[in-house]
Amino acid sequence: MERFGAEVTDSSSKALALLGLFVAGLEAVIAEYGCSLAGVSAYPRDALGAVVRVHCVGGEGTIGQLFDFEEAVEAGLIEGVEASTEPPPVSLQALYSRVPREVGRYAAFTLSSYAARTAFEGIEYMVIVLRNGRAALLEGEVERVRIPYVRHVADAHTHPRWCFPSAPDVESLMNLLLDSGLGSAIVSPECTLVMARDGPFTEDDYLALAELRNSIRGRDYEPLKEAVSVGRVGKNVVMRYV
Repeated sequence: MERFGAEVTDSSSKALALLGLFVAGLEAVIAEYGCSLAGVSAYPRDALGAVVRVHCVGGEGTIGQLFDFEEAVEAGLIEGVEASTEPPPVSLQALYSRVPREVGRYAAFTLSSYAARTAFEGIEYMVIVLRNGRAALLEGEVERVRIPYVRHVADAHTHPRWCFPSAPDVESLMNLLLDSGLGSAIVSPECTLVMARDGPFTEDDYLALAELRNSIRGRDYEPLKEAVSVGRVGKNVVMRYV
């Protein structure tokens, strides 16, 4: 049976991709130059098609190549990139704080109608946002949707009734965050659960997610219920309803 697939690229997918590139790019700048404060000249949606300034305060040396930002230029998401040592209008911390909300909003907006179809037919759907801003909507199988891994910033998929993640869902999230992604979401007719980072993805976060994945595999769902109750796994991974 042929599966449905369609490109659903729009300004929202481009802004979400740019958020991912901004976060990854600023993390790289801090690691390379030791900035005490880093940020950009505008939030992603306002920066689309514009020249973006990358701010690094208190860093060592002259900022050279800005690979993630140059990737955004090549993708046509921004017009160009410049370096600055002035305080940033939008800090990395401000960008972090927007990640869970933006991932959740995008997922709910894109997949709400498909979640109703999943509840009726049982077939799950997924949307994936690539680093260049292009987005694809994919049809899976009954109670399952899996694709070969490609580098991306965020993804979301539907569930027929509940929003609790499976062990494979958590493992996919771990791989995404290891690859500088932002996060994932699960959408059903009753709820949207976002699982996204709001800080740098650390080894402790990875281990906490691995422990959660293993407990789900063993059919011990108490750690999952606790994570959703407190809204967090590890230090920098949010897991909450939106």
